[in-house]
Amino acid sequence: MVTSKSPLHRTSLATALIAALTPCAALAAPDVVLESYQLSQPSLAYTQPSVSADGRYVAYTLHTAQGKSVYLRDRVAGTEEPVALTQGGAPAAQGGQSAVISRDGRYVLYSSRSPDMGVPVGGGGYFLFDRINRSTEAVVIVAGNKIQGTMYAGISSDGRYVTYRLVDSTSQPVYVRDMLSKTTQVTSATSTFVVSQDDPMFISDDGRYISYQGKPGTTGTICVCVHDRATGGTEVVNVNNAGQSPSSNGLNKHGMSADGSVLVFANNSNNLSAGDANGTYDVFIRDRKAATTERITYGASTWASGEQGVSISGDARFVAFYGYGVSPATIASIGLYQYDRTTKVARRALMPLTVGAYRPSLSANGRYVVYDFRSLSASNITHLNTADFGVPSGLTLSQKTLTLTEGGAAGTYTAVLDQVPSANVIVNVTPNAQLGVARSQLTFTPANWNVAQTVSVQALQDGVAEAPHDGIVTNTASSTDQSYVGLPAIQVTAHISDALTPTISVPAPIDSPNLLLAGTASPGATVLVTSVNLNGGGIVSVSTIADPQGNWNVTLSGIGYGSFELQAEADGIKSAIYTYVNAAPVSQP
Repeated sequence: MVTSKSPLHRTSLATALIAALTPCAALAAPDVVLESYQLSQPSLAYTQPSVSADGRYVAYTLHTAQGKSVYLRDRVAGTEEPVALTQGGAPAAQGGQSAVISRDGRYVLYSSRSPDMGVPVGGGGYFLFDRINRSTEAVVIVAGNKIQGTMYAGISSDGRYVTYRLVDSTSQPVYVRDMLSKTTQVTSATSTFVVSQDDPMFISDDGRYISYQGKPGTTGTICVCVHDRATGGTEVVNVNNAGQSPSSNGLNKHGMSADGSVLVFANNSNNLSAGDANGTYDVFIRDRKAATTERITYGASTWASGEQGVSISGDARFVAFYGYGVSPATIASIGLYQYDRTTKVARRALMPLTVGAYRPSLSANGRYVVYDFRSLSASNITHLNTADFGVPSGLTLSQKTLTLTEGGAAGTYTAVLDQVPSANVIVNVTPNAQLGVARSQLTFTPANWNVAQTVSVQALQDGVAEAPHDGIVTNTASSTDQSYVGLPAIQVTAHISDALTPTISVPAPIDSPNLLLAGTASPGATVLVTSVNLNGGGIVSVSTIADPQGNWNVTLSGIGYGSFELQAEADGIKSAIYTYVNAAPVSQP
């Protein structure tokens, strides 16, 4: 492992350098922290980084005078290491490039033409490095020039699915390799003629959806496509709300959410949204489920947004891109934007005009953006950088499911804010007709925002016999703090069973201090059986769990002789009280 030096720079941008592009927005968002790293060697070209979901691991291509090699950086440990390794664990003689990391940070996918990787002379392959097992596995190896070195393959979040294309003169079919079952499928994806070898492919977490850039042939409009492996259909997504394709054939750099439902792309057409008259690149967000296209752009009419790359978070809430805008000092300058689709607020980290920046990679949680930072006045040396925008605003619940019995004991969950607000945040807790809650509203302030508050939920007894069913509690946040406006409601699902009153089968009196009891309750319920001695006042309790048929039995030990009241309680529901008399044996003359 190669240990790098500490970051070259670590700076915190004050609020004046963060543009909240909503008038009079009151933001409590944390400052943006920028980090520029000292690599093991200076990179002579763009590293085109790829970042894990939590922002810890970054895979990138290092360009030196000796060639290209794939590295993995651990931002927490401050280390980096080569990962284009042979089966023997040595760095590949001809290295590799086009690195993509799985969101879980375990696997790095890349291409290589190095013969010591098992590649035939003149051929190429895609390889998968396992960071945990320290192993390398070939995804595909082919002869000839069918694998272009700068063509990025795609990998699912857990590394199970890999998608790639093989290039020839007529078609470039899309393949999917299941790394678990060791099977490869040639998909029926259409419009696969390659138009941009440095544009990545993406595959959804479940391996169903694949996105890529292509054309129907050597001619035709460039498209961003999503192929559905379940239906076999291919959908063009760089379209407007009416389904029309771009009027311009400019490149469509793109990204896709983890479930494949939302895509982001950049295009310079003027027919993809109403009022688009700036004649340059804008960023567009296509929601496939809603069949809508949204344009986001900032800055003067002649400046581009997204031309140097776009990225989207795994949950589709955040979009990252480069653009030009007006700083607080009214000086036009390039900025790295983090746009929040929920709150409709963009934040901007300013950069000098003398800097070239390329291909931002946004972590799945939307917090970190890793990017290339290339000073035009420093011998074209490229630096690897990270912008930490801080924990996104949001509401976190301790759990999303509860198991309840009608009329029984309550279940609980806690709620806490993810980021300090600038004003109170009210969370309305709304149960449906199946449930009741002890608190219908939670109030979080700038002082108690990170103190968990408890919600108690009970399934209501409706007297209707029914099969197991569900109830829903909806948690909705509202505030004058713009960063907490428009957050999606979070639901807690309660799995409800009908109320069953427990019973006790009381045996006939026996001459023994131990009493064997049995009864019924809700299947799987915890049953607490209590005996109260009416003569001496002693109490004995024991608990058990009802079997799948609802039967239970326990032994009450050492209860002695006398009169007793017996009661069973399950899921907060108590049985009738049973009286049991255990008389002392009569002495024989």
